[in-house]
Amino acid sequence: MTPTYVIPPLLGIPLIGLALVRCDDPWKALVLRSSLGGFAALLFATYGAVDVAVTEALVGTLLSTLLYTVAIKSTTTFRLLQHPQAAMAPEQEQRLRQLLALVGLRLELMADASASATGDLHAAFIRNGENQPTVLLRHPSLLAELTARDAQAVREMNLILDPSLASR
Repeated sequence: MTPTYVIPPLLGIPLIGLALVRCDDPWKALVLRSSLGGFAALLFATYGAVDVAVTEALVGTLLSTLLYTVAIKSTTTFRLLQHPQAAMAPEQEQRLRQLLALVGLRLELMADASASATGDLHAAFIRNGENQPTVLLRHPSLLAELTARDAQAVREMNLILDPSLASR
């Protein structure tokens, strides 16, 4: 017979697992994954498998949380190259931040073009022939997703696919 103090971790693991599978936000999923490891460690310790509980706590919870944090931080950053003398207006920058937040990205402005050599840039801010602010995106799927979420903002911000990528 199962002791009553084991019931919360036994019920918590499948509930957290279900919430984890259904979660869209990577940061919330990270918190759920960490709590899942904590519940598993608690359950192992309760049943007397202290060595497995310590391993789960250290590797399954602490180390994986650290690694996932680094991975999420590096994959949710949108790097935009802009020349310091031709920077976008603060209201344009704020609008772009809001637009990118719809798809879970945060904006990082870069003034150094050396990142373009390594492929770390996702877009460039320029002024076209009519001196209109334009953002040249490198990812067609991102442009499609942003257009699906807020087509009006994409037109207002003049987000277009980088023409130099058409030849590739």
